[in-house]
Amino acid sequence: MDPKKLSGAQSQKRRVLKDLEDQKSAGVIKKYFGTPTPSGLQTTEEKDEESCSSQSDVHLKLSEPSTSKTSLEEDSNTPSGSVAFDETISTCENSAFTDPALWPKLISKNIDSILDVGPVQDVDFKKDAYNRHFSSAFYKRKLDSGEEQTRRWFVYSSSANKVFCFSCKLFDKNPKTSLALGGSDDWTHMSNILQSHETSSGHFTAQQMWTETQLRWKSKHAIDQNYQYLMSRERRHWRSVMERLLHIVQFLAEALQIDFLQPIMDIF
Repeated sequence: MDPKKLSGAQSQKRRVLKDLEDQKSAGVIKKYFGTPTPSGLQTTEEKDEESCSSQSDVHLKLSEPSTSKTSLEEDSNTPSGSVAFDETISTCENSAFTDPALWPKLISKNIDSILDVGPVQDVDFKKDAYNRHFSSAFYKRKLDSGEEQTRRWFVYSSSANKVFCFSCKLFDKNPKTSLALGGSDDWTHMSNILQSHETSSGHFTAQQMWTETQLRWKSKHAIDQNYQYLMSRERRHWRSVMERLLHIVQFLAEALQIDFLQPIMDIF
């Protein structure tokens, strides 16, 4: 007997089901065997994996500790290269402020930093061509009463191997003596040079301006520190107030079984 001929709707339904089965089979094959790629080419994922692997290898090589004795000694002395670099910069900056021969021509822009460091009286002196050098005895002067007084303004420059007047280099608008200009290295006549400089009107005016500037500078810093303290105390006070208010609101919210304040509390 001939099989019953399907209607048009049944034939279309059968074709749709067959297409779905074919698509499922193709998906399973692709899942397990993958899509072939031409030889010599790499997918984006494979390239990313190789790149990450290469970077990991480089990181491991750089992270490998050195076993040599020299490297270990250097590591123990210098924990970090960046720290050593920062210390070098800091040393150079301090030298520029403590050594009057290295001060810039426009001192007014750096006067706060110089005053912050203050005069530094070095005790390591170089010898000149005649095997002579500066003596730390000149840092003090003997008064008529027999009492010794420190010359705070008298500083030695290791870079120039000369001595300068700290106050005159900063505040003398019309310098005339060698200590206020390019410095002096006349060690033989240093006593006479000091006596002449100390009694000059320019030095007296510079000393007075230095003292007044120091007082203003210290007063300004004291005001700034007091202001910072008051601001910090004010912030702590309002922070405490806000925390108490939030705790109260949280308690009320929990009583009403409302749990929407947790993200706000996490901020504090």
